Amino acid sequence: MQETGHHCGMTRGQRETRLAQCARVALKGYPVAYVLPNQSDRREARDLCAHLVTPCAMQVDRLHYGTAVVWFIDAKSADYRTRGWSGFVALDPDIGWCGGPFIDLGLRRAMRDVRDLVNLRFPEGEFERLAGEPS
Repeated sequence: MQETGHHCGMTRGQRETRLAQCARVALKGYPVAYVLPNQSDRREARDLCAHLVTPCAMQVDRLHYGTAVVWFIDAKSADYRTRGWSGFVALDPDIGWCGGPFIDLGLRRAMRDVRDLVNLRFPEGEFERLAGEPS
């Protein structure tokens, strides 16, 4: 573990960048499910996202940006909770490709599969294009 408290070289800056991207995509009308390593990270991520891009409304597990939301869910229930989801799925950097301390290999693989299946509805690079800096 590094001094930042994040494993596998992940820093708070990477989480901030990913959350800001999610909020900008939601501002453009596309819902985003943000998958966290565990439920205890939800409030910190939600508050950080709200600080970075001010939402229209806030709930325990969601930030509302106009007609879209950024929905914060933990990885253990993400497979079930994202069934039928019509928006993007973004993984917290602590889950990512190298994983975090709370997620086993099978669950990381399942989360990547969920993200990839949901994101098939959109062209390659669409999330990044939508998350571009606001003009």
